[in-house]
Amino acid sequence: MLARRSVQKMLNESVAYLSTEQVKRLVAHLNRNNRDAIGAEWELIMLAALASMGVVEHEPNLGGTSRLDVRFRSPTLKFVADVRAVSDETYNRENPVQELSTALGEQAAILRKEGIAGGFDFRVNAAQADPRRGKYKTKLILPFVHEFQEIIFDAAFDDYLANIRREPSKVHHHAVDKDAASVSIVFNPGGLGGRFFSHPAYNLAHDLIHNVVYQALERKSRQIKRAGPRASGELAGVILCDAGCAMFHSVHGVGTVALNQVIRTFLQKSRTVDFVCVVEVIHSIDYGSTAPPRFSARVWSTRHPVLRDEIERQVNQSFRALPTPLQSAINTLNQFEWAGKTQRLWGRYKRNVTMRDQSVEISLRGVMDYLAGRIEREEFEKIVPTDWLAHLRRNLDRGSGIREVSIKRCPGEDDDGLVITFGGHDPAISLFRAPEDH
Repeated sequence: MLARRSVQKMLNESVAYLSTEQVKRLVAHLNRNNRDAIGAEWELIMLAALASMGVVEHEPNLGGTSRLDVRFRSPTLKFVADVRAVSDETYNRENPVQELSTALGEQAAILRKEGIAGGFDFRVNAAQADPRRGKYKTKLILPFVHEFQEIIFDAAFDDYLANIRREPSKVHHHAVDKDAASVSIVFNPGGLGGRFFSHPAYNLAHDLIHNVVYQALERKSRQIKRAGPRASGELAGVILCDAGCAMFHSVHGVGTVALNQVIRTFLQKSRTVDFVCVVEVIHSIDYGSTAPPRFSARVWSTRHPVLRDEIERQVNQSFRALPTPLQSAINTLNQFEWAGKTQRLWGRYKRNVTMRDQSVEISLRGVMDYLAGRIEREEFEKIVPTDWLAHLRRNLDRGSGIREVSIKRCPGEDDDGLVITFGGHDPAISLFRAPEDH
């Protein structure tokens, strides 16, 4: 979510409120570059934010058998809380539609190698949730990934591919209609291999209790109970952080329940948890807006409505002390998966560069990776805008030299700008010229 440089800066500063062992554990989780790292980053974000507003203790000993993530003190507020990153990971494993998209993309790539351009669109059907009958989830009618070959890519699909090869310029339809799979596939000729797919939403809540948010709150409630007694006037809360959970952004619709309803139901039942705080990265949805993403907190409390407002105010104010987030948790996870073990891809290359008549700014890391032979020209031109390179080339071709090369530091990003400023005539790369005053 934050630039890796920003995360490192927060780790360096965390020694003011974390022990050496606690910092090492956070670093170990952050370096896993998976969902575990998302949870660790959220934990560090919350600790750093609250530490800017008051006194923070991580994993305080309350005399019980478990430790909580946060104990917070300010002149107007004191609470203990546990942080939980909530995602749709379980839903996604049960509904492997992304894996099906990848598999069909691989089939399209095989066809492209044979000279057949095109890609597959598809639609997956679902068994809809019916809470009255004890069915609390919408389930896509798809097999497990290891069963794709047997159930979807079977002999009938081989015949379908054979028809595409015989008539590659035509649209071809194929249906998988089985108990374990209900998929409609269309081959459209031309264009790229990656196309369009659709399916009913499977990650929304259809019941107030049987959903990922309520279950996360119950688990944290039990942990707070095991932690031990709290001080007089000390509230207990759960901080839920968005790690790719559709319920954080969905609204109440036909047959579904909203996040607000789920949290209120939990708080009405709970005798342990005083408040629930939901934290996420907000992107502006206004047309043409250039507002950067920001952290945002919403707080619920049925027993302490006045303190609810104070908690929400202080948490949102504490976010102002943090660097600006670059992306959501789910986009961070996607980048982890895309980058794999290639360390240079863990941080993003600089894209918001500038071009003026007498200068051009490009990615410093991109230039260094290209000069060092870590990337080829093709990848370099994906990092640096081609118009920027063309502007540089035009100035060199007309004999302009380089007056200055400087670095534009961008501490809130994972890359800096390399600013190349053009000078006057350079005879080393162009024809001699008569002096201008003769």
